[in-house]
Amino acid sequence: MLQTVSSSRTLGSLEDLPLDNYRVSAETLTETVKQHLLEHPSLSGFIVTDHEQVIGCITRRAFFEKLSKEISHALYIGKPIAMMVSNIKEDILKITHTTSVTDAVRLSSFRPAKSSYDPIVIVKDGEEVGMLDFSKLILAQSEIFSTLNHTLSQQEIELRRYAEQIEEQGRSVQRYAEQLENQQRELQERNQLLEDQKKQLEEKTSELSASALKLSQKTEEISALNRRFEEVGILVSKEGEKTFAALGNGVEAVIQFTQKINEISNHFQEKLTSIDQGNELINKISKRVENLSFQASIIGSGLPVDDQNKLPFNMIIEEIEKLSVQIVEANKAINTISKELRSQIKTLVRTAEENQGVVTHLSADAQRMETALESLTQLLS
Repeated sequence: MLQTVSSSRTLGSLEDLPLDNYRVSAETLTETVKQHLLEHPSLSGFIVTDHEQVIGCITRRAFFEKLSKEISHALYIGKPIAMMVSNIKEDILKITHTTSVTDAVRLSSFRPAKSSYDPIVIVKDGEEVGMLDFSKLILAQSEIFSTLNHTLSQQEIELRRYAEQIEEQGRSVQRYAEQLENQQRELQERNQLLEDQKKQLEEKTSELSASALKLSQKTEEISALNRRFEEVGILVSKEGEKTFAALGNGVEAVIQFTQKINEISNHFQEKLTSIDQGNELINKISKRVENLSFQASIIGSGLPVDDQNKLPFNMIIEEIEKLSVQIVEANKAINTISKELRSQIKTLVRTAEENQGVVTHLSADAQRMETALESLTQLLS
């Protein structure tokens, strides 16, 4: 009888191992099979087929145990191998090709002690594909264990490294926790500072609100003052225009008056020139009269005392002398009047010049004030 065990394919499965696939037909003589097994001592058994259908699997151990007895040897040696298949009652473990080596060893351990080292029949898609020697299975398991041990060693090294990394990360986490704690304290301090600043900000906001209210009041007052200033500016502009017009008229009148003074002064200068010329003429006449008086005196002194013409002549001389004296007095009076007129003319001219300077300053000031008034008017508009 055959036992069949199925399993899903895993890492290190049975199909990765070398199998014995010695097959014989049911009509093959037992002696031929024996000879082949002896020539190939590594074969763990063989499979018997009938018209390509497997009718039995016989292990090397079971085959030679049957032939070890003289009766059995004489019975089977010249007969087809099918006879031995029908007479062997031992079970052979069958396992699917996807079964892992470890599971195959575990399943093999449940076999009877007599067949615990027998080969295993590997089944694929319901058909026997070969026989696996148990020693090869154990060797494969050893290799797997070796690989596993190596892997475990590597994993242990990796785990140690990982543990060291975890430990280092733990220290880093500890440091990070300390940093977080410090940052938390700093955050609390900053929160407290923010609270204080918030209170200060609220106080400042309250102060700003009060200041804004005062500023609004001041703005209204300034607006009222601006309106008043605008009204005053308009009034000043209007009155200034009137004042500047009157000032311009006054300046023009003063200029005309100054011009008239200059004309009168020029006329006086002409009169003074005529007076000077008259004085010069009087002086010449005075000198001629004096000369005539002198000559008349000489002539009169040369006449006889009893001369009848001497008395009238003397009277003429006396009249000439009186005329001379009057001319001199008139000349003095004219000179005095001329001096007074000259002084008054100088005063008049100086006054006219001063008036001219005042008029010039007034005109310049009027122009500046007019410019300022225009600027004020533009500002108000």
